[in-house]
Amino acid sequence: MSAHKPLHIFKAKSADTRISRDEPTVSRLNFSLANGEGLVVEVPRYVLERLLVRAKRAIEAAPLLPRGRSSRHSTDSRNK
Repeated sequence: MSAHKPLHIFKAKSADTRISRDEPTVSRLNFSLANGEGLVVEVPRYVLERLLVRAKRAIEAAPLLPRGRSSRHSTDSRNK
C-alpha cells in the first residue's frame, strides 16, 4: 500500500463501476455514501484492474468467517 495519508475517509453503503464505450480507458467508480450522498471517482482502467486482482488475492487469502449465528451459539441457546 501507499505510505500517503488519506485526505478523506468516507463510509460507503454500496459501489458500482462503469466503463464508457466513448472512453474505454477510464473507469468511473460510483459510491453511495452512508450519509446519502454520492461520490464518483475516475481512475484509469488499468488501475481498476490491478485493484480487482489485489482484492481477489486478499479475499482468497483471508480466513473464512461464519455468517449469521455460529453453531456454538445456537447450541447454547437450545440448552437453556
